[in-house]
Amino acid sequence: MGMAAIQLGVPKRLFVAVIPQRVKGVTIIGEKPNEIEGESPSVLRYGVFVNPSIVATTDVVEYMTESCVSIPRTICLVKRAREIKVRYQTLETNETRYARLSGIYARVFQHEYDHIEGVLITDRHSDPRTTFKNQTHIESFEKEIQEGLEELKRREMGLPPQ
Repeated sequence: MGMAAIQLGVPKRLFVAVIPQRVKGVTIIGEKPNEIEGESPSVLRYGVFVNPSIVATTDVVEYMTESCVSIPRTICLVKRAREIKVRYQTLETNETRYARLSGIYARVFQHEYDHIEGVLITDRHSDPRTTFKNQTHIESFEKEIQEGLEELKRREMGLPPQ
């Protein structure tokens, strides 16, 4: 859901993150840290974050598995802040912007931000026992996810559980 320039061998402090349009959990704050504009109806489908920084985080954290193209075939359980406030510059105009991100969008931002700080998911995993590196673990994990998705589809269609 994102890619940092450094992952492509470009030593710049920027990354691209996919953030769907009109998404809950993304609030554009404006040019000043305390200037709240409210939920943005026109958030881009992707964001280019130049010289990003995390200016505030909540104490509420979430654990979630993450993978990364920089470390193929590795899945780690990573603890991250549920909501963050960020500052970045736009690619086109170099304007400073602020945004409040929550949920998966906060997680993606933090993951990509870690790359430009030289931190990988294996540095952040909460418990070494939760790092899956071999094919058997990954296939088992992927199978569990697939079964869960199939069960959700059955429920949405009004079918009984299997």
